[in-house]
Amino acid sequence: VFGLVENDTKNSVRAGAIDALASYDAVKYQQTFKRLANHPSYLISGSALMGLLEEGIDLESDFIAQFDTEPNFRIVIPVADYYITKPITGKGTWFHSQFETLSGEGLYFYLGYYAEYFSRFPEEGVEEAISNLFGILEGDEKSFTRLGAFQALMAFSDEKVVIDRLVTSAASESDPKLKIYYEYFVELIKGEN
Repeated sequence: VFGLVENDTKNSVRAGAIDALASYDAVKYQQTFKRLANHPSYLISGSALMGLLEEGIDLESDFIAQFDTEPNFRIVIPVADYYITKPITGKGTWFHSQFETLSGEGLYFYLGYYAEYFSRFPEEGVEEAISNLFGILEGDEKSFTRLGAFQALMAFSDEKVVIDRLVTSAASESDPKLKIYYEYFVELIKGEN
């Protein structure tokens, strides 16, 4: 597997091999992951960064900080994960700026991290985060992105105002499959509260 990481001609194979090594023994291969985190391929560098977030590896914040201006979601997500799990406060502006920059598949994958950060650190801008998520839920043309926003908003389901708006948003969903999904979870939430 290590040979694939170092020598395979396909970046997707190398990234998959990095993922396999990280799940096997991330600590043993952390120097390789640190080196590959600077690889020009986002597939490879993103997998290497995620590998460095495995249990037992202690990263310096300076190491991660070098990546927080990268625009690609494969880099943004490991950086977001680091800020959440460490935990690092004072990154609300960074999280909001990533929300504004990402789109499509990258935004979909990012939304859960976005909500997680603001649910843990509401003082960093939770009102703006909730508003942004509802903006996607109620107005994005892509069903999968609306689904991601709904799932992210579940992080704030202990707030009545969020539940009430989720009920309204679920009722006006145009995609019949999403509407059923939303209604199921809205009923569960209402039952818990």
